Parts: sequence; C-alpha cells; structure tokens
Amino acid sequence: MSILSKEKRKIYSRKIKNFWIDFGHNKIGIAGLIIIGIYVVVAIFADVIAPYPAINTPRVAAEYAVPEWLAVFSQYQEYPPTIRIPLNFTPTQDYESITMNYTDLKISYSPTSEEIGTFQTYTFQVQFNYTYQTPKSFETAIIWQASLKNVTYRLEVNITTPNGEEYLLFGREYSDATKHIEVKDELWNMQGGSWLATSGSQSLRRRMIYEELYEEAYEKYLSIIGIELYYNSTYSGQERVRRWLYEKTYGTEENFTTFWNNWWYGYSNTTLLELWEEVKDTGIDFETFYNNTYNEEFQRINETWPNLPHKSDENVTFFWNNWWYGYWNTTGIAKWEDFKIIYEPRAAEQAELKATAEADSKSRDFPAQEILSTKGMYTIKLFLIVKPNSENASLTLKIDENSRFIIWGSRFGLLGTDSYGKDTFSQLVYGSRISLIVGSLAAVISTTLGLFFGVASGYLGGIIDEITMRIVDILLCLPVLPLLLALSAYYKPNVYFIVLLIAIFGWQGLSRVIRSRVLSLRETAFIESARASGGSSMYLITRHLIPNVLPIAVASMVLAVPGAILTEAALSFLGFGDPFAPTWGKMLHEAQERGAYKSLAMWYILPPGFAITLLCVAFVFVGHALDEIVNPKLRRRR
Repeated sequence: MSILSKEKRKIYSRKIKNFWIDFGHNKIGIAGLIIIGIYVVVAIFADVIAPYPAINTPRVAAEYAVPEWLAVFSQYQEYPPTIRIPLNFTPTQDYESITMNYTDLKISYSPTSEEIGTFQTYTFQVQFNYTYQTPKSFETAIIWQASLKNVTYRLEVNITTPNGEEYLLFGREYSDATKHIEVKDELWNMQGGSWLATSGSQSLRRRMIYEELYEEAYEKYLSIIGIELYYNSTYSGQERVRRWLYEKTYGTEENFTTFWNNWWYGYSNTTLLELWEEVKDTGIDFETFYNNTYNEEFQRINETWPNLPHKSDENVTFFWNNWWYGYWNTTGIAKWEDFKIIYEPRAAEQAELKATAEADSKSRDFPAQEILSTKGMYTIKLFLIVKPNSENASLTLKIDENSRFIIWGSRFGLLGTDSYGKDTFSQLVYGSRISLIVGSLAAVISTTLGLFFGVASGYLGGIIDEITMRIVDILLCLPVLPLLLALSAYYKPNVYFIVLLIAIFGWQGLSRVIRSRVLSLRETAFIESARASGGSSMYLITRHLIPNVLPIAVASMVLAVPGAILTEAALSFLGFGDPFAPTWGKMLHEAQERGAYKSLAMWYILPPGFAITLLCVAFVFVGHALDEIVNPKLRRRR
C-alpha cells in the first residue's frame, strides 16, 4: 500500500515540476548546481580519479616538483622526471668463484683453494645514463638476505660519476665515537639487511666530505709546529714566563700558590707578581689561550702561508732553512720530534673539531647536487668483500627485487608535489570528499536544530520561548572561532567532531527566523480552524507549521554549507583540524608550515584555495536561487 494517496502524489509531482521550472529560469542557480554536481562526482569517484590513495600517500617526486605540463616552457624542459632504476647487478668480470642467477638476483660464492684465509673483493654494477639537469634529491635502497657457512663477508655500495668520482653509499659508517668513517663490527656477516640512503641524510653527507675536511684541517694545524718552534726560539724571558704561568696555574689563585712554592726559580717576587697580574686579569685559562692561538695561527696560515711545512722530511728541511734560528742541526731535529709528539694530538683534536663542525653544517645540503651534477653514464657498484675460512665455505646473497635507486623528479603530474614529494592532485581530489561531508552534515544538523528550537519556541511560547531565546542570545554573543580552536585543541578532534562543533554553534540565526515565522503563522485563520477542529499541537506542527517554514529552512541550509566548509578549512589551516584527514585546509596549513609560500610553489598553494572558493560560491548561487523561488517578493524585486 502506498504511503501517499494518488491525489497527493499528483500534487507533489506538480509542485516539484513547477519548482524545476522556476529553478531552470535562474541561470546562476543552474551554474551553481552544475558545479556542485561536478564536485559530488569527483568526491564519489575519488578512488578512481586520484592516482594515489589519501592515506599513506607514497612519495612520487622531489619536494615541490613543478607540474609536468610546465615542460612545454624551455626553462622546465631539462627538469628530470622521477627515474626508478632497478638494481639488477651484474659482475664486472667473470669470476671463477661466483655464480650469478639473474632471474632471482642470487649471488653464490664457492671459494677456490687459493682463496682460503684471504680477503677477496668481487664487484657488481648497474649503469644508467642521466641526461637531465641536477635533481633535488635521490634515494637508494639495498635489501638482501644472506646464507653463509664458514665465511666472513660484508657489503659496500658506491656510485661513480661520469668524471670518475666515487661516493660511498653503504657499507661503512660514520662513528660518533671517533668521528671517522669506519667498518663497524655489526657490518660483518649480516644475515640480511635493508639499507636506505636518501639525499637528505646527514650521515651520507658526512661520508662524502668528512675525510677530506679532516685531512686538510689536520695538515694545516700540524703546520703550527713550525710556528711554535719559531716562537719558542725568539720568546723574550717575560713572555716565556707568562706562557709558563698559563701552563702551570690555569689562572687560579690556588694553582698560583702551589706553583710559587714548588716550581719557581730565578725571578724576583716583584717580577713574578706583575706577570701573575697579567695572567689573572685576562680571565681565561691556558687551554682557552692555546686554542685561541691555534685559531689565529690557522687563519694566518690559511691566508698567508698555504704551503707552510707539514710533517715530512722535505718540510723539515724547508722549515730548517727558512724559519729556524739559534740551533744546530742535531738540536733542531730533536726539537722537531719533541714538538711533533706534543702537538700532533692537539692538531688532530683541532682538525677533528673543525671537520666535524663543517661536516655537520654542510650535511644540511643535498648531496644530489654534488653527486648527480654531471650528465652522462653513472655506475652503481656493489662490492662483496669475503674471506673463506675453510674449503667448504659458502655464501649466497639474494638481492631483493625492491632494491632500487630513485632519482626524484623535479616535475610530476598535473599539479606537482608538496613538501614531502607527494602528489598534489590526489590530495585535492580527496579533499573534495571531506569538504562536502563536513559542509553537508554540519548544515543538515544545524538546520535541524534551528528548525526544532524555532518551531518549539514560536508555537509554545511562554517560559519555553523565554529560555530558548536567552540561550540563543548567549550563544550568539560567544566568540565562535576561539571556542572552536580551544575545543579542537583539547579533544584532539576528528572530522565528525568538527562537524558537531560547527553545527552546535550554527543554528541560532535560523531558529530566530523560524520563530518569527511561526509566531505569525499560529495566529492565521487556517491554524485557528485546525485547532478548533480538534487538531493536536503535534498535528498542527507537523502538518501545517513545518511545511510552511520548510522552504526557508532549505534555503538557509544550502547557504549554511559554505560557512561550514570555510570554518573547517580555517581550523585545519590553523593546525586544529583532523591531522589524518586529507582536507584542503590541511593542504594550506602544510604549505604555510613547510615553506611553499617562500618557494613560490603556486601549484600547491592555489588549487585548494580555488577549490574552496568555487565550491562555496556554487552553494551560494544555489542558495540565492532557492531564496528567490520561496520568496516571491524577492523574486519580483530582482
């Protein structure tokens, strides 16, 4: 049995037809409806339209890669796309002890009798031709499993540029204890591993530059041996004593007293006290003085005497002939060796400090800009260092098919990438789903609340009307955005919590409009007739009052959607939205936090802003069209 009678179905059918006729005459409303329809289709079929998922979106290119279509302009044509190179290693030569299974990427080792007890190195390689400009970043991953018996082995991986320069990627580590690159014990005989190196890795950057920095600084600092020898041969008596005081007292009264009682010979008290005052007034100990001297001399050597003598026989002769005064040959050689023993550890310490500081600073740069700066053929080499301990020794390595070398592209997709190298277009598509859900649910809930309280307050009147309107007045006076920010921060919200908050603070205006309309309707003749005929309050509300105020509520609901969308976007932009939801506001927040504005990544900044604006305008168009239909006076005026 049908819920509606045949006559009522005809009436509602005629009303809907007339509504569409009126709505069809409103071009702005039709335009808004078409735009909303496009957004709805995109939201429903987001899983099909977006090339990548909304959650756990993979990295696809370098940070802030430009859109692919910009390659039509000459300045972007040499930007590299994302290049994935499978690490299908092949041996550089035929090895008697190596068997290669290219299908499963297995390397099998069986030693010959001559190799027992000795280290052997076997080299495998992958080559690729790079023809673009320097990329922003790259990533290398080596994943393997090992099966070994009576053998000691380890792996190393490096990359060789077209210029012949080699850079270590894996197999040795930067030790925090010694500040040197070394082979650690845990790198031997690994049963398997998953090594990952990215171009933003500080440890990789240190591997590239630390040794060079250390050797250069060490040789420079060691050159100060010559200067120290020269100074010690020309110091005045008081200068020697002043230096000695630093060494013996470290600038403290207690040490000075001990020094006076146990070490002092040959100077009068007056001279000693004068020198002590000079030492004490400086306020620094000998170690600081010594380090300052080192730094000053290092700077002077670097700028003035770049070829000053270092620790070699030739340099000793050079120093002897040009710097040394007052000593014969035997004494000079003895003094050289003595001072070298004293100052070598300090030179090493100073060089290590300097090299570490510069390595830490330079490691913030991307090594891709150094490694992949040249066009041409690159070679990734895998070194297998193995020592068989017996005749039955064996080793099998399986290189996982997920091992890879990726050059992250500087151009990608329709809308480029964000600061994490993730596809912007996918985020934009999934953002439409969240915005429609938030806007629609918040508008429906707030409209329902406004309709309920407005009808109840207007029809019942009295104390209920008074209490309801005072609650409305209080809520209207509250600062909504600060309250939303505070509640969002306290409760760590998800999308639906934000919808509820927006709805709670969004029904007050509609309730006042509905109340005023109900106050006028309840005094009309048809309401009085229905009441006189025995109609109950529920009958009057559901059959007469709500149908008469429903057009106003519908128009208000449509116009409330943009406000809800903008409120959610504002919360997300300020960092108070759902951190796991792919919303447009979150995109704008990350753009602001991650430097997109500074990088002028307009392909990431503008699309979410335009998407929010266009969707809100579409709902406003439809809302005004509905307003004209349900309000004849407004329609005639326009």
